Amino acid sequence: MALDRVETQVERDDSRERQGTYVLHAKLAFHGDLPPQDTQKLHDAVARCPIHQLMTSATIDVVTAPLDPSEAGTAGSPGARRPLFQEA
Repeated sequence: MALDRVETQVERDDSRERQGTYVLHAKLAFHGDLPPQDTQKLHDAVARCPIHQLMTSATIDVVTAPLDPSEAGTAGSPGARRPLFQEA
């Protein structure tokens, strides 16, 4: 298969978010010297991707809890965590 690169475009549609539906429109382009059957195989593989399956066929619950200080890494250690947001 002569796949040179993959181009993706993802658009978020939040028009039904208040009703509990979150929509992502994902478009893929496969670039290279590919016959149509190889392009179709790649699209089929994307549909079987575990992340795609999780996001399209599962109910996802996110449980957020405080992190116990004893579980947090310390600066410079292999398990160190950096905050996502810092005050300026």
